[in-house]
Amino acid sequence: MATKKPAPLSQLDELFCLTYLKNGENAKRAYMETHPRAQERTAEVEGSKLLRKPEVAAFIDKEREARKKRLRMDGDEALEAITRIARGFPRAALYENNRLKPIDQWPDEAFDCVKSIKPTPFGTAVTFHDKLRARELMAVAGGKLRTKVDHLHAFDHAAYLGAEPPEGDDE
Repeated sequence: MATKKPAPLSQLDELFCLTYLKNGENAKRAYMETHPRAQERTAEVEGSKLLRKPEVAAFIDKEREARKKRLRMDGDEALEAITRIARGFPRAALYENNRLKPIDQWPDEAFDCVKSIKPTPFGTAVTFHDKLRARELMAVAGGKLRTKVDHLHAFDHAAYLGAEPPEGDDE
């Protein structure tokens, strides 16, 4: 026996689902946004009802899974991002007279180095990622640098407790 495929969503139900996912999963607010003339109590009840519809639940689950896949970062992607920081060239964001170019004219190798950009009373403050730290992380990932140091301590507690006190320790 074949499983029954959920009915397709109406455009309004799909909009409700997307709004629900966007607003932090608040059904009442999503219903009020998609049905602006609804009263609050109606929005509470109808939003809850919509979430119990199998096709709505299936759509929301499918969107959550798709979002998880989009946001998942694997190790290679993380190393690539760290490499771009380590090899970045922030001076590409400057004109020859050391004045900052408009941001829309910056090449990608300059953008990769930027941690933050803030306006100040004295001009634009640009903070860059720590290139040394990025290079250190790449060396660790490449096995060229260790982050752990193994310590082996040998101390014979029994011998220490049974030993005679040193001379001059008469207390």
